[in-house]
Amino acid sequence: MKIIEARILIKGSVQMVGFRYYVIRYARHFEISGYVCNLPSGGVEVIAKGPKGLMKEFIDVLRKGPPSAIVKEVIIDYNPGELEKFTDFSVRY
Repeated sequence: MKIIEARILIKGSVQMVGFRYYVIRYARHFEISGYVCNLPSGGVEVIAKGPKGLMKEFIDVLRKGPPSAIVKEVIIDYNPGELEKFTDFSVRY
């Protein structure tokens, strides 16, 4: 099973709507490791690593977001370079 890494930037009304905890729930469901954090620009950044098929499903979920969010744009940078060795998924502040 091929493992892929991605830096995912989500833009829109995605802060103060529970987006980070939505991401954590699905990352754990799909067994994705990495982290999620709010950006000063108002977007959300997700650094994720996991099996290719599950990463595709995870990214599809991120494109939707929780009901209170409005996702306007999702920018994905696959294999953004040497990522940390993650063992789980967490929120960074």
